[in-house]
Amino acid sequence: MYWFHLFSYWIYIFFILYYFNFISFNPIIPFIFTILRDILFLFFNIKSNFENNHITLFKIFMIISVHYIPLYYLYNKYKKNKNKNKFINIIKSALFYLLLFIIYLIYIYNNNLNVLYLFNNIEKPYIYFKNYINTRFTSYTQFIIWFILILYMNYKILNKKY
Repeated sequence: MYWFHLFSYWIYIFFILYYFNFISFNPIIPFIFTILRDILFLFFNIKSNFENNHITLFKIFMIISVHYIPLYYLYNKYKKNKNKNKFINIIKSALFYLLLFIIYLIYIYNNNLNVLYLFNNIEKPYIYFKNYINTRFTSYTQFIIWFILILYMNYKILNKKY
């Protein structure tokens, strides 16, 4: 299953658009739902044997980078926001991301996938890093582009003064 089948990456793309002010819809709500999904995943998969290897460490790095570092930025930005229309903006953002999720569901359905399959079959054990890359990304080029983009965004967010 490739990165574009995972809603986390869709949200991350919209986070980048929000970060650089291309869109005004704050993605904090989808990131909160992502955390809830992560908690449920850990709760229901606690009996799984997590391999202690470089692939697992890389997956943890990606989860932190795509789920939690953006949330850190969004939380700080939301906290600093003195706008009187905070509630209205959150409602508009929630409706926008609900529409995005509906589009995502249509996309998944049209690709003969379903959400339960995606969320239940996300974490496979990989022996070789190239297997992980080939399963999650369509090419090494896409992997490198995503990796550089994520590192760049992590740098921008973590070096920002709040």
